[in-house]
Amino acid sequence: MKQKFRITTVILLILIPGLMRVNPVSAHASLARSNPPASAILPESPPEIRLWFTEALEPEFSNIELLNENGDTLNIPPAQIDPDNPLEMFLIPGELPDGIYTIVWKVVSKTDGHLTKGTIPFAVGDVSVTFASSVDTASSPRTSALIRWLNLFSFALPTGGAGFWLLVWSPTAADSDVEKHMKHFLRAGWGLLGVTTLLILLLQVSIVTEKSIFEVAGSAELRLIFSTYFGHVWTARLILWLAMGLAMLAG
Repeated sequence: MKQKFRITTVILLILIPGLMRVNPVSAHASLARSNPPASAILPESPPEIRLWFTEALEPEFSNIELLNENGDTLNIPPAQIDPDNPLEMFLIPGELPDGIYTIVWKVVSKTDGHLTKGTIPFAVGDVSVTFASSVDTASSPRTSALIRWLNLFSFALPTGGAGFWLLVWSPTAADSDVEKHMKHFLRAGWGLLGVTTLLILLLQVSIVTEKSIFEVAGSAELRLIFSTYFGHVWTARLILWLAMGLAMLAG
C-alpha cells in the first residue's frame, strides 16, 4: 500500500511540471492594416484613427499616441480597444490642422503576451513629404535567454529526478543514504522551479513595460499583469507548483 502511494506521488511529480510547462503559441500581435494607411496624405482631418491586429490585445498594456511634426505628443483622449472586436484599437484625434503626423502604437498580444510596437506616418492637407514607418518587437535578449534557460533547467530537475527515482532506482535498490540525497535533489529542483516561476513573471512585466526586471519588482505594473491572460496562466502555474510541493511532502 505504501509503495503504491509512493509510486502515485512520484508520478504526480512527473506530470505536474508538464502541466506547468504549457505556454501559449508565440506569433505576436502584428499590425494587419490601419486607417489612415501608412504614408497617406488626407485632404482633411480623419474622424478616427483605427488599427487592426492579427491577435487580440491586452487593454492594460496596449496604446496609441499621436505625434505632430515636431515630435510632440498631442493631448487627445486615450486609445480604446473596440468592445466588439478585441483585434481593433482606435483613437479619436479631434480636428487636426494641416501638417505631418505620426501614429505611435504599442500593443501586447493576449495570446502570447509579447510586445509589438511601430509607427505609421500620415499627413493632413496640402503637404509634400517622404514617409517612413517601422515595426519592431521589444525584448531583452540576454536576460530573457538566461531566465528561459533557468526555467527549462528547473523543470528538468524535479521531473527527471522523480522519473529516475520511480523507473530506475526504486526497482533495483533501496540504499537509504542515496535515497536521502535524492530527496534533497528533488527539493532543490522544486525550490529552483519556484524561483524561476517568479522570474518569469518579472520578465513578462519587464517586456511589456520596457523596463528592467529590477524596476518592475514591486511596481503597479506587477499587480496589473494579473488582470491579463498571462497573469491567469501564471497564477495557475503557481498553484501547480504548490501542489507539486504538497505531493513531494506527502511522498
